[in-house]
Amino acid sequence: MKIGMISARLSYESLDLVNAGERRGHTVKIINPIITNLSDINSNIFIKSLLECDCVYYRNGLDISTKKVIFDFLTSNEILLLDKHILFATLFESKVLQLSFASNIGIRVPKTFSFSSMKPLFEDIVNKLGLPFIIKRSISSQGKDVYKISSEVEFDRLFADAKNTRINAYIYQEFIPNDGDYRIFVVGNKVLGIMKRIPSIGSFKANISQGATGEYVRDIKLIRKLSCIAEKITQAMKIDVAGVDIIISISNSKPYLIEINDSPQWYGFNKYTKIDVAEKIIEFMEVCCSNV
Repeated sequence: MKIGMISARLSYESLDLVNAGERRGHTVKIINPIITNLSDINSNIFIKSLLECDCVYYRNGLDISTKKVIFDFLTSNEILLLDKHILFATLFESKVLQLSFASNIGIRVPKTFSFSSMKPLFEDIVNKLGLPFIIKRSISSQGKDVYKISSEVEFDRLFADAKNTRINAYIYQEFIPNDGDYRIFVVGNKVLGIMKRIPSIGSFKANISQGATGEYVRDIKLIRKLSCIAEKITQAMKIDVAGVDIIISISNSKPYLIEINDSPQWYGFNKYTKIDVAEKIIEFMEVCCSNV
């Protein structure tokens, strides 16, 4: 099997997939989308490389509009794509879309608002969300551009330093008190395992890339509860490989979906759970190709 992985950079995950594929007798090629000729897509070297593949897995490197064009082209040429969320391709990274979709199918999410002005009134936010509250970019990952605001001074300082002045660049959420979050790794709509991520001292961010530590979740009752949510959202959104992040409130013990990552990192997950994610992804690709 020839596997194409769209990725603009070498990472632990991309190299791990290459090695896992080779162990199972496949060729995995990292294809860098550095130049995409949209005026003549059929002569594009990047596209030609993808057309040689039996299966394509997108990791990163394309803006949301170009990704939609590429996805549509590959689908029309009957190239197997990991992740079927073609309808969401242009907007999937948006946390607004994710949370709205999840809420509409009955999954609990934090109270979330967007505002039509770049900098809404502090009092308006507090009236809706209380203190502290969370501000985050509507499109971001790895815990970047996420802020916990406890005072108007912090709020003013954030916007004084803000680089993105686009309207609706940020969303505003209630802060869910917690002692960490849960990363549920899903491949082929089946949960591989769950890792609890615990923020470092003085931080509220539970991302491993932000210094958090992890522990393998073994509580059967908790695993069932979180797996049900993760599998429900990935099945509904047709996402084959995902890292689903859930927080359990220490105030009411209820789970809240925070976000779904369709290009998740798994170095930390491998480290703390000893689950070989890359191997599981390659196995899933094998099943998908055999069913074509």
